[in-house]
Amino acid sequence: MPSYGGREITIRDIVTHTSGLPSFPWRITDRNNPYAALTLRDLLGVLAATKLTREPGSQWEYSNFAMMVLPTGSPSTVVKTTRACCVNVCLRRSA
Repeated sequence: MPSYGGREITIRDIVTHTSGLPSFPWRITDRNNPYAALTLRDLLGVLAATKLTREPGSQWEYSNFAMMVLPTGSPSTVVKTTRACCVNVCLRRSA
């Protein structure tokens, strides 16, 4: 997961659109259908190579990229924690 000045992206940063991730993964080649050829491997590769230009949490900017990263199944702490929170909420609501 990218960081800036030692500050890592949190779940809160992702869901409040303050992660600092760009709007789109930079490897997209077709602006009319930006996700057509984007694989999970591509997405995680772009995430690993992304350099943040500001500290997460410091500025609002909508990011499709951040929303795509959230449920990927990536081994990052952010995704694992998000999945655990979602499962817990679903279990509590179904009980």
